[in-house]
Amino acid sequence: MIVSFCTGWDIERDGISDYSMYLVDELKRFVDVNILRLNHYVPEKEYYIHAAKEANQSDIAHIQFNYVYFNGELPYRNRLLTFMKHLKVPAVMTVHEVRVGHEPIPPGVTSSIKRMIFNNTLPLWKLWSVIHHKRMYKKPERIIVHTKGQAKTIKGLVDNPEKVILIPHGIPNISDEVKMLSPVDARMELGLEGKTILTIFGFINRRKGYELALDALLELPEGVILIIAGGPMTDNTQDREYYDSLLQRIIDMGLKGKVRITGYLKEEDVPVIMSATDICLAPFSSPAASGALSLCIGYNKPIIASDTPVNVEACERIPCVEIFRSGDSKDLLIKIKGILGNKKKAEELSRLAREYSERFSYRRVAEVTVKVYEEVLQG
Repeated sequence: MIVSFCTGWDIERDGISDYSMYLVDELKRFVDVNILRLNHYVPEKEYYIHAAKEANQSDIAHIQFNYVYFNGELPYRNRLLTFMKHLKVPAVMTVHEVRVGHEPIPPGVTSSIKRMIFNNTLPLWKLWSVIHHKRMYKKPERIIVHTKGQAKTIKGLVDNPEKVILIPHGIPNISDEVKMLSPVDARMELGLEGKTILTIFGFINRRKGYELALDALLELPEGVILIIAGGPMTDNTQDREYYDSLLQRIIDMGLKGKVRITGYLKEEDVPVIMSATDICLAPFSSPAASGALSLCIGYNKPIIASDTPVNVEACERIPCVEIFRSGDSKDLLIKIKGILGNKKKAEELSRLAREYSERFSYRRVAEVTVKVYEEVLQG
């Protein structure tokens, strides 16, 4: 079986590219994989026609869908339907993010005239988005999602809900050799000897909940440090303005000496940060599955995460994450103190994270995915 794997590939600051590379490494144990690279925000239709023709050289196409790979979210710009029109082989699509409908455009994102026109016609944009998503989800023989919420949304937009399949986000296989790096040596390398380290991993954006962590940090001893392990995902105005406001907030709160922002991390930089970390924090507000959280699980760290449905869902499988009430910095503080003051609890969370990472590894994801391919090809 030859699979055309249609995705962003080897792209910095692209979580789906990382996901794809992890998964393809495991898929190659079972099938032949041709990588069909998709770039961000390419407007020309010819690009997607050519990509579809390349995909037709395989037995089946597996599309890793995010809006950026098909020129954005707006229906008149999105090119997935162009790609699908020229795709002749059966298709499986993994949907990494579902954004049906639109929200008002906030100030500072575009010109005031464009913002006014869009916001005043928002009901029409929402209706167009629903129609567009129904068309997007029509052709794939199977649609893979990572969460129950995504499954519920897409099932309401397709004729056959049975074609929507839930496969939890894969967990990277981190070798024991890497995970056994000395925390003492790692802290020394970071210049944080003797410190207790909390880490929020991943690209910086307003959905990561840094404000909650900063509020909790105010109430923790001087020896507790927060590492924000990442940088802005893009250089656009919205991301840059949020990043600047976060820096200013840290200064205004008097926390400059207790917070370190690493900037964008390359893969080889991650083990030192993770080895130095005592607790990973995931106070995220996003409803989507998080590659950052999956990485923390893969490193078998004690984790405290907000009670978003995707995090609660993970804990229903294996309770490997300590959950706190979203938006409640006091509850986050209580959970942090509860782990820092209880070595057995921290060890138990680490053990459960290891169990989760083994049960939902990318190897397991690949095995299930190959069965999906076989079902599609068998009709």
